[in-house]
Amino acid sequence: MIADDSTAMRMALSETISRSNHELIAECKDSIETLEKFKLLNPDLLFLDWEMPKTDGFAVLKEIKKIEPNAKIIMVTAHDDMELIQNCIKQGALAYITKPFDSEKILEAISFATE
Repeated sequence: MIADDSTAMRMALSETISRSNHELIAECKDSIETLEKFKLLNPDLLFLDWEMPKTDGFAVLKEIKKIEPNAKIIMVTAHDDMELIQNCIKQGALAYITKPFDSEKILEAISFATE
């Protein structure tokens, strides 16, 4: 599942995911939609943007981890602040990839998360 308010980013991630032989089950453009679809679909992996309408990705990360402590979440965002990265990892994100992303980093993250 992909959660990003940018259509272009969702498309780029979707294309990369399709090369990994995994199925994309949903795309979300804001935090509310992300939480609703996560609860409904319980995806194996969520690519989560930091900046989205309604609330930030960090709040979504924390909420999802309350719902499903074993949720696999990879943050994909333009923010490269070390404190922010550490906080996301402490809250349970598996990885933190900065935009613009390298497709190989996404594929490596998928491989790591699905092992």
